[in-house]
Order: sequence, then structure tokens, then C-alpha cells
Amino acid sequence: MNGLRSMVIITAITAIISQAGCAGYNPLAYPQNSYRADLTDHVISVPEIPPPPEESGVSTGSVMPGQLEPSAVTGTYSFTVPYTVTSFKKSTTTYRQYLLYNGRPMPNEKPFCILTVAAKVARNCKNNLNFNITGRRTFILNGLEAHEWSGYTNSGNPFAELILSHLGGGDKLDALAIASSPGVRKMALKILSSIHWSPDTSGE
Repeated sequence: MNGLRSMVIITAITAIISQAGCAGYNPLAYPQNSYRADLTDHVISVPEIPPPPEESGVSTGSVMPGQLEPSAVTGTYSFTVPYTVTSFKKSTTTYRQYLLYNGRPMPNEKPFCILTVAAKVARNCKNNLNFNITGRRTFILNGLEAHEWSGYTNSGNPFAELILSHLGGGDKLDALAIASSPGVRKMALKILSSIHWSPDTSGE
């Protein structure tokens, strides 16, 4: 009888110890299966760098005379255009502007891309009935803060407008591109993606 009682007590103690061991199981103490993060099925595309032989650079100053803020850093906005693009430059005391045409422009032809540098730039697609905005976003483009609005014109052509600024303060760049064909759209996207800003180091 005493032996049977001892056997029951030992069995109960073993069961309690086993349960306590399971409750204190530490998953970090043993090898575990590894799983890949399932973020998305889409491939993240990396923008290609346009080949230099086919293109030439165009620059426009960042800060206008008399527009320099005390904390602003002077510099130059630059962008790259193909040789087939015709560019006209307009410059005043308050802004600089580049008008880009696909090939030689015909009379009354409108530019497919307009880039303007000024202390204060106004969005062309804002409160303009010719532009139907379907998307907007904020992102970093080549180290520049970029605000983008995109959509379609009343004639059905896709457009994108960017307002870019740099950390040094000073002037901003407004870029508006309207694509009349898939070829112009591809060319405009390459021009917009090439925009960058370089600080003026001549005073160092």
C-alpha cells in the first residue's frame, strides 16, 4: 500500500514538473524555422542612369540676385536633355525658365516641358481647369524634396508637375511636363528624373 502511494506521488510530481517545463519553454533557446518577409509580389525597379553620349546637360542658377535669404545656400539646378530637344531660356530678375520642345518647334507649338527656378514658384495645375489631378505624392528625388501632382489634361494627355527644393533653402524649381505621345512621355520622365542640385563651392 505504501509502495502504491509512493508511485502515485512520484507520478504526480513528474507531471507537474513536465507541465512547468512546457510553460517555461523559451523559443530562443532552440533552432527555429526561418521565414522570408512577404512584402509584395512586385519587383522594385531601380531607375537607370541615362547614357552620357546621347545627352547633354543644361543648368540654371538656383538663387536670383537680390533674392538670397541669409540662411540660403547658393547653387545650381541641373537636368539632362537629349540632343533632339530644343530648349529656349527665358530669364528675368525674379526667375529663370527653360522651355523644352521635341525637335524643332512649329509656329504656336507649346513646349512639352517647362522648368522654372524662382524664390517662389506657383503650381500650374492648381485651380486650372485644363488639368485633372488623379494622384499626388511627396518623395525624395536625387536628394531633393519633391512634391508631385499627376493626371490628365482635358485633351487626354498625361501630365506631371514637380516642385523641388533643397535643404539649403533659397530658390525652388517647378517642372511641368505634358506628354502628347508615348515617346515624349518616356523622354519627359528621363528629363524629370535627371534633375539634381549642386551647391556653389566657388567661395570655399
